[in-house]
Amino acid sequence: MPTYKNIHPNKNKIESIKSINNKHITLNYGKEVETYKYYDKPTELLLIDNSPYWNPILETTEIILSDSDDFQVVTLNPETFTVEIINSSDNTLYLYYQSTENTPYLPIPSGSSRTINHFQNYATQLIFKSTTTIIENEVFVTQFKE
Repeated sequence: MPTYKNIHPNKNKIESIKSINNKHITLNYGKEVETYKYYDKPTELLLIDNSPYWNPILETTEIILSDSDDFQVVTLNPETFTVEIINSSDNTLYLYYQSTENTPYLPIPSGSSRTINHFQNYATQLIFKSTTTIIENEVFVTQFKE
């Protein structure tokens, strides 16, 4: 998404431009700011670059399990706010927070997805198990920023 330059015709400051750090700033005349928001102020702001591009995805992990004894750990990015799990396999997937000893688990049935959020202060990893084999391109875990 865009980088802008202040080209106000009266050389005024522009109040309350949201930067990529999610802070509202004052943009002085002739100065530039990177933001994730598009602004519709053609006489005050000049779009000088379409980057940085906004992307809420922090990481995507593919889950592959060889049998019912196998497990896979997904380490959570500290910025993760939401996790989406897509299970397109023919098997039920079991999600454990932090440890397989932490029961009950969260079942993710075959052909379904789950979205979990508001857990970032309580877990640093998710552990996945299944009743049988999970092969490539069947289960994906995507971490999103807030």
